Amino acid sequence: MSEWDEDIAALDMSDAEKNGLQVYRNCTKAFEMEQVKQFAAEVNSEIQKRGQVRMALT
Repeated sequence: MSEWDEDIAALDMSDAEKNGLQVYRNCTKAFEMEQVKQFAAEVNSEIQKRGQVRMALT
């Protein structure tokens, strides 16, 4: 990998080790973002359900 985050690039490690760290970081970020999106979708769904219940009660 020729492009690393600045902090990874500055490490005194082999390119293979830096590549591994960068892949790990990228995957971790991707999984975290997916979890945030799923959580937001669940919250929005719950808010919509509650809104529909309130509208039905009025």
